[in-house]
Amino acid sequence: MAAPDGWPIGRPGWEDRYQHRSMYAFDPSEPAVYGGREQQWIAVGQTELDYVHDMAYCLGESKSGRWPK
Repeated sequence: MAAPDGWPIGRPGWEDRYQHRSMYAFDPSEPAVYGGREQQWIAVGQTELDYVHDMAYCLGESKSGRWPK
């Protein structure tokens, strides 16, 4: 995945409560605040392909200066 410079990407996880997989990425230059950061993305999907595709799309948008919709 081509993340914006310096963006850490978390390890994939399984959410039993919601029955889906997820992956987290964020901009570490933004100060952490209660309730989450503004420059972050959590990709979710039923399969690994789903959330990896979602994360790749969103990080590509962020790297280009756009925020994914």
